[in-house]
Order: sequence, then structure tokens, then C-alpha cells
Amino acid sequence: MEKKNFTQANRNYKRRFWPLILIYVVLCFAGPFWLAFTSEPAKWQYIVVALSNALPIIFILGVMGKFLKETDEYTREQQMSAMLIGGGIVLSFAVIWGFFELYQIAPSFWSFLYGPMFFAAWGVTYFLRTKATS
Repeated sequence: MEKKNFTQANRNYKRRFWPLILIYVVLCFAGPFWLAFTSEPAKWQYIVVALSNALPIIFILGVMGKFLKETDEYTREQQMSAMLIGGGIVLSFAVIWGFFELYQIAPSFWSFLYGPMFFAAWGVTYFLRTKATS
């Protein structure tokens, strides 16, 4: 894959990202709405809603990977470091909370929130790393 300058890579990333995140938001509202107005939804309907909410996030991860391949080494290192730290924060939280659940110290946690937590931790980490180096 040919390398692009940061502006081109960033433009491509946004062009791919925003339609997916809009689809995600619409489906997050449409799925429960559909289930609420279906009398006694079947199991397959719950599966469809769950997958339709998860798939855009999976595709966004692919868009992030494509962005990394299109950027230069410096940007790639900054992004990968932030992703690694963000992933470590979320994984640490998941492990601690899992043991809290196991020993009945804390209630069950909605595991689908780990995705948004990762993106938030990655974004904050990237922001702090880039501000520290500038």
C-alpha cells in the first residue's frame, strides 16, 4: 500500500470512519426500538440487533488499521503506542472488574462498553502523548 502524507491519510480515515459511526449510532437506536415494538421478539431478532450494533465497530477497527498503513513511521508509532496504552487500561479494568464480579464485590458490568472505553482511552492517551511531545 502506498504511503500518503498525514493530511491525505487523515482525510481518507475520516471519509471511511464517519459513515460507519453514523450507521453505528442509528443502529444503536433502531435495534432496541424495533425490538420494543415487536411483540415477543424471537431469539434471532436479538441476534440480528446485537450483530448489527457490533459490526460497525469491527469495521472501524479495520479503518484504523488501514489508516496506520497509510501513514508515516512517526504517526504510526504515536498511534500504536496510544492504542497499546489505551488497550492496556481497558484490559486492566476488565481483569480487575472481572475479579470483583467473581468475588461478588461488584455487580455485573456491561461488557459491550469495553469498546467505547478502548476508543476513549486511546484518544485521551494519543492527545496527552502528542501534547507532551509538542
